This record gives sequence, structure tokens and C-alpha cells, in this order.
Amino acid sequence: MLTVCCTLMTFWPASANGQQTQQVRDAMHRAVQFFREQASCEGGYIYQWSEDLTKREGEGKVSETVAWIEPPGTPAVGMAYLEAYRRCGDPVLLAAARESAGALVRGQLESGGWDNRIEFDPALRPKYAYRVDETEIAPTKNRKRLNVTTFDDNKSQSALTLLMELDRELGFNDAVIHDAVFYALDRFLQAQFANGAWPQRYGMQLRDEPPVADADSSLAASIPSQWSR
Repeated sequence: MLTVCCTLMTFWPASANGQQTQQVRDAMHRAVQFFREQASCEGGYIYQWSEDLTKREGEGKVSETVAWIEPPGTPAVGMAYLEAYRRCGDPVLLAAARESAGALVRGQLESGGWDNRIEFDPALRPKYAYRVDETEIAPTKNRKRLNVTTFDDNKSQSALTLLMELDRELGFNDAVIHDAVFYALDRFLQAQFANGAWPQRYGMQLRDEPPVADADSSLAASIPSQWSR
């Protein structure tokens, strides 16, 4: 809906009257308002909702305090906002994209990337090693917390892509987003194998330990001749 509305606004013929243009703009604003006020969880999104919004799903049922990473979750919706903003320049769209980016920043792990979900419930967040919460959980840093960055199904990659694209759109002037981008890039590079590949996922038990790449690995890429499935 967002892309369709903004495409219409971008390529609307010069002869179109102001009423028609306003109708398209109003439709876009209604769609964005619905997503932000009714479907969003603090700027984050999931796969799908029931018509009455009472049932929420990512890869399975999720609570109302959870946002999902894997497309078509939070990064995908944020990119829709950003691409729509690039087409028509409406500030409402940029604000929505920044809101989704803010959700991703709150979901970035100390290992650098993202898990499959972001938990916003204050009572449950201490189970995760969220980077923005590190000052609050420093006294219990020795407790094992979920801190696994995953590249599976375009999760961390899509989150970082949105942050990078928005960072560029903002002229690299949003310090929080800019810092999150470079923190992720640095950790991703540290996790790279010696043969150039990356693991499906990697983790850190403590904030002070960097991801450990297999520096001695020389295994070449290959395709198995047989697969049990």
C-alpha cells in the first residue's frame, strides 16, 4: 500500500488536479498511521496479524511485546517507509522509518547483530544481551544471556541494511544509528571465517569477549553429493 501510494504520487501526471493528489496522499497517511498506531510494537513489526489484531505471528505465535526481524518483519516494513519517503519526500514516512530503525537499535545484541526477535517487555529484556541495556545489566553480566547473532534467513543482514540506508539518508548525522551500523559491521567482520565465509550464527557469552572466528579454517566451499532430506 505504501509503495503503491507513493509511486502514484511520484508519477502522478502534471494535469492531475489537487483533489486527486490529496486523495493519494491521504490514503498513504492512513496506511502509515494504521501501521504505526495499530500494528507496531514500539516501531517493530511481525509477519502477520489476525483481522482484529488479537493474534500475532512471527515464526509461530508471539506476544504483543515482540517484534520480528526476518522479512517481512521490522526491517522490511522500515525499508518500505524509507523507499516511499525517497519517492515522495513526505516527512511522515521518514519519521516512520526512523521509528523502525529505533526498534532495531533496541534489539541489537552485544554480539553485533540480531536474533530472530526483539523483546520489549522490561521484565523479559534482561534475558537478552541487548547492547543498549548494557549499563543496566552490567552487575549481572556473568549470567548467561541470549546473545546469538544470526545470519539465517536474512535476519541480521536486513536489519543492518535498513540502518545503513537510513544512516546515509540522514547524512550520517544521527549518532545512535551511525554507531549501531559500525558496531555491527565491526562484529560481523570479526566473525568471518578465514576462507571468507560466515557462520549461520555466532555468539558471545560475555560483553567483553569478541566473537571468535576460526582463524585456522581452510575448508573450501562445497556442495554435498547427498542430502538426507
